[in-house]
Amino acid sequence: MSKYLYFQDAHAKGKNSINRIGDYQADWLIKFDELLIIAKKYKVEAILDGGDLLDSPIVSYSVCDAIVDRVEKAKIPFYCLFGNHAERYHSKEHSFDTTLAHILRRSKYFEYLTTLYKQADYVIEGIEYTNNIEEKLKEGMYLPDGGKNWKIAIIHAFICPEPFPYASHVQCGEITTNADLVLCAHYHKPFKVVIGNTTFLNIGCFGRNSITEANIEPACVLLDTEKRSWEIIKLTSAKKGQDVFDLKKVQDLKNKEADIDVFIQSLESVSFQGQSIEHIIKNVAKEDNTKQEVVDVIVNKIQEVQND
Repeated sequence: MSKYLYFQDAHAKGKNSINRIGDYQADWLIKFDELLIIAKKYKVEAILDGGDLLDSPIVSYSVCDAIVDRVEKAKIPFYCLFGNHAERYHSKEHSFDTTLAHILRRSKYFEYLTTLYKQADYVIEGIEYTNNIEEKLKEGMYLPDGGKNWKIAIIHAFICPEPFPYASHVQCGEITTNADLVLCAHYHKPFKVVIGNTTFLNIGCFGRNSITEANIEPACVLLDTEKRSWEIIKLTSAKKGQDVFDLKKVQDLKNKEADIDVFIQSLESVSFQGQSIEHIIKNVAKEDNTKQEVVDVIVNKIQEVQND
């Protein structure tokens, strides 16, 4: 019998986004402490991170140490996917000098999420974010099949329940898979879609960077491999949207036709549930046949500016 605790899109960082009320890092750590308490309560085998544990490839030592120290004190294995925010150039192979890579080297409790399985019982497959992953998913996603095992995919990709404008994405119905449960990270809006024998589940972001995410309730998922069941557990320590964002500012900025750069920052990197400036650049570049190397440099520069 094995239990696991899953969460996604944590976006840990040491600074506040515009329109944030209070202290983002302090609020984040309170939620993270609750996550560890829940993991201990249910005696889970490990915590599973769907990607973007960190908000950028490089975060401060204080952010890094606060996370690692807590996990090591709790003595709970922690399996991570990189996610697009924690990677360089959307590639794990180019991310050897990132903070997440450092954490994976530094702590024996942190490991990269690839495949976890118990023969004929369950298989959990981690699939990280890469360039054009949404198009690759349309070709099919198949997990190792041990016969009667419970198959769970944890994937960091822009998977949506319905068509999404202005961003590269794939709809749940466009993915052919043998997975029983697909935990979808990267897209920050919660949803549940059942297609045939497959449940596509997104619990929403753990770390709310954007004012457009004020209504999302941070949560985690308890996976029970013996019962082949999952349960969403909402974090009681998470503040309500009006307590973490100045919700009046969105309309004020629009009404006053505020400077576009300030407005983009106020919506942060996942504005309008994924319609980020990076996605817009990629779509324009695709239409203009711009070289991928050029796109990667531009996106990396934008992320550096956002993290200054």
